[in-house]
Amino acid sequence: MQLAKQVCFHYDVWTMKVILLDNVKKVGRKFDAVDVANGYGMNFLIPRGLARVATPEAEQVIAKERAKHRALEAAHHELLAQSLSELKNTRVEISAPANEQGHLFAGIHQKEIAEAIERVARIALPHDAIILSEPIKEVGEHVVHLAIGEEKGVVTVVVLAEA
Repeated sequence: MQLAKQVCFHYDVWTMKVILLDNVKKVGRKFDAVDVANGYGMNFLIPRGLARVATPEAEQVIAKERAKHRALEAAHHELLAQSLSELKNTRVEISAPANEQGHLFAGIHQKEIAEAIERVARIALPHDAIILSEPIKEVGEHVVHLAIGEEKGVVTVVVLAEA
């Protein structure tokens, strides 16, 4: 008995180069020039405004937009870094339900601390700028470290038991 030879078909994958106008999961970040399958580019990315065909003219326009975007991000980052120095002696109070021993029923996370800082100091920090090894679970005074890029800061968080 003779074994039949297997025939493998190889389909050419037709691709096109597009410039992403927004972050696209598993494809790339905003302003990246990437190769995608024709169908994916023409039927999904371009109609939804997530990408445009990478022509030389489009690449020049995107390069200008990318430079403007990076300048805005740098200015925003600089303002946040300056804000860290303003927070040096700031105390924020957060009330949370606790038992008689001073243990909180639910931990205080970065989000709650960021909201408290915004209420008290009128500075909107991103959640990832607040460094916590674990959520705060005790009533009392806690020193919380902040970091934005190279800039570091400290804020005192006072957790009060709700009545």
